[in-house]
Amino acid sequence: MERVVCCYPDAAALVSAAASRSRRVLVLTYPRYGLLARAVIAGANALLRVRGNPFRAYAHAPATIADAAKRAGLRPAGPERGFVWRLAAFERA
Repeated sequence: MERVVCCYPDAAALVSAAASRSRRVLVLTYPRYGLLARAVIAGANALLRVRGNPFRAYAHAPATIADAAKRAGLRPAGPERGFVWRLAAFERA
């Protein structure tokens, strides 16, 4: 994939597209969705805006990501892991 979940504004569409092409397993990493992570991302985006850089990062709710994978026929393959970056695995049912 050309982009990662936190670099794409529409997580549901990205995960759905990746999940529909996944034969067996889809593994995703993305930043935690807590207040601190969202504040850091907002600060980074503000700095990018001031510098004239069009790139933006996004913090997506884990439920949005999981729901998109489930709609494409995948199920969670275990608990999410990671302290700063979350790792979530999904497999074909």
